[in-house]
Amino acid sequence: MKEDSNNIVQRIRQGDSSCLEELVIAYKNYCTNGLRKKVGCTGEEAEELFIDALLELRDKILEGKLDRLINTKSYIFGICQNMWLAQKRQERKTLEKKKDIEIYYSAYLENDFLFSQNGADYKMQLIEIAYQALESIDEKCRMIIKYFYLEKRSMDEIAELLDFASPDVAKTSKSRCFKKLVDKAKELEQS
Repeated sequence: MKEDSNNIVQRIRQGDSSCLEELVIAYKNYCTNGLRKKVGCTGEEAEELFIDALLELRDKILEGKLDRLINTKSYIFGICQNMWLAQKRQERKTLEKKKDIEIYYSAYLENDFLFSQNGADYKMQLIEIAYQALESIDEKCRMIIKYFYLEKRSMDEIAELLDFASPDVAKTSKSRCFKKLVDKAKELEQS
């Protein structure tokens, strides 16, 4: 594309969307082929990433977050790569989230209590106790346990999400909440 990169910024700000079509013509093959080689995505995924990257470029310009471009082609390709990495991180988090609460609590309870009674009925009873224990603790504790054990969030994220002063405060709260959960589960199991 022979056009100056900063001219693209001006045109988008003025509402001239035809430059996006020009960017597709100029850089689509470069970006999609590069993505397929570099990150191993399919052609369809690469095309979706490319279109999403153009839309992100446009949005950044319109929101005033991007005032000038030095190398449009590299910038768009960089957005594509970052989007791919973000997608992969999200997919990993989603897979981790699919670890069902029953699996976590049954594993915990199997290790913590004497798992000597007969099999599946007892396991279901323990899972029910875990659910009851979880429901009996306060909302903030439920959120901490959910974020840490099920969603595998960091203490930094938990501190931010739950408005704690620091990750250390979140860690201390997590320990207290888990102790509350264990104590309640033991109490329910014995009754």
